[in-house]
Amino acid sequence: MQRSILRFENAIKSEATRKSYRYQLRKLLEWAKIPEADGLLQLKDSDLQILLEDYLFYQKTRVSPNSIPLIFSPIELFLGINDKDVDFKKLRRMFPAKVKRSGYAAWSHEDAQKILNGAKGYRNKALVHLLASTGCRLGAIPALKVGHISEMQDGCKAILFYEGTNEEYYGFLTPEASKALDEYLERRKQDGEKVDMESPLFRLRYRLGSAKVFPLNMIALQATMVNIMRYARPTRQKMGVRYNIQLDHGFRKRFATIIKMDKKISWAVGEKLLGHKAYLDAEYFNPTKENLFAEFQKIISDLTIDDSERSKVTIQDLQQQNSTLQAKSAEIPKMKKQLEHDHLLIQVLAKTMKEIGINFEYPDGTPYEIDENLKIPKEYLPKEAKLDERLSITNLAPHFKKVVPNF
Repeated sequence: MQRSILRFENAIKSEATRKSYRYQLRKLLEWAKIPEADGLLQLKDSDLQILLEDYLFYQKTRVSPNSIPLIFSPIELFLGINDKDVDFKKLRRMFPAKVKRSGYAAWSHEDAQKILNGAKGYRNKALVHLLASTGCRLGAIPALKVGHISEMQDGCKAILFYEGTNEEYYGFLTPEASKALDEYLERRKQDGEKVDMESPLFRLRYRLGSAKVFPLNMIALQATMVNIMRYARPTRQKMGVRYNIQLDHGFRKRFATIIKMDKKISWAVGEKLLGHKAYLDAEYFNPTKENLFAEFQKIISDLTIDDSERSKVTIQDLQQQNSTLQAKSAEIPKMKKQLEHDHLLIQVLAKTMKEIGINFEYPDGTPYEIDENLKIPKEYLPKEAKLDERLSITNLAPHFKKVVPNF
């Protein structure tokens, strides 16, 4: 490998970005008819500047104005890391103005149902459910293993995305999605695969389950989504060269919309469930898996795709609410009895203290009202004290007033 390319690739942190940058650099070399990347470095600075300007004029006639910076960022990195002096400031001044981007819409509930119906086989159905339930990025799926799944209550599951990286976060599967994933993994076991914690969560298609297992890679994943959409035919509008709903982000936008519209879920928790990083959140806001799941439970019904499954979730929620109300209703008689008990005790105490010249008052100075007609049960009346005359209430009262004059 040429040293210039070695420097270039080592300056890129993400493998996905590395592939994209390689592709854009290769397209420039093909257009300029230069066989190797070092050929760019051998050009005079003035000639290289003109070549890049011509390439910019060429691309402006072919691609969206929003794509121009994405095309030239890899070129700038390659030339900069190899100490080639090019005036990119001048080039950027010739970039076209950006236009409003499409692809910001989300799949509707009806669209999600169509896509699920268009997903053929256990794997594809489990895949659609996972995207709908977690709102994860498509690029997070190839690295997932069975060991990243953990059981949660009420038939749900947790998924650890980007384990061991700065992007690590938890997502959750609804009961509906959990059931689909269980069915898919069980089918793989029945086909002869030895599924363990290190097995890929989604594998490439196979004829024999016992064959060597390969994880579902990004190329196959994108092709799978294209095939699902071809069968499903969800409603999308073409806007220029793009659609109003992105193939790989439509479910993520749906998930984000549901979270952000639910007022019971705070903004910070919503960002965590989306895997977003907020300023200082990593240092000061670190909810546990259980904390996040408690918030996720509030939107299970909205995330559920199948109407029959959604009805089950709704019924379960109503039953739980009814149980809570019944428990609270059972407490009301006890609380009422306790209040009556406390009221009688205070009345007895107030009457007793009044007899020795001490009046009760509220904090604002209002006298405490004694119900003279209140019939106090015998068990609340003070028993006759068997005390020495010197310790009688009458003799103690003056001393008590001196200690608590405003009582």
